[in-house]
Amino acid sequence: LFDTGPIRHVHLLEPGGALAAAFQCPYLDRLSALTVYASHIGEPLARAVAECRHLTGLRRLRLTRNRFDDAAAAALAGSPVLAGVEELDLSE
Repeated sequence: LFDTGPIRHVHLLEPGGALAAAFQCPYLDRLSALTVYASHIGEPLARAVAECRHLTGLRRLRLTRNRFDDAAAAALAGSPVLAGVEELDLSE
């Protein structure tokens, strides 16, 4: 898909067991926005996003309906990878 055009926003709906593999994709560095909706795994998702070196270009990050607790929010807030994020949505 990334060879066919400039994909700037990816929306993952309930990625489940494919989540770890998805965050290893080097094409993520082309994104300016990422949405992960309803994975319901909480802190493991937050850590995966916060540590993904391919996400340094993100400006918008929507991690809605994922059951984050304080530790998950802290992982996201302290991530140097996400330093350029201008819009963060952790609702639902």
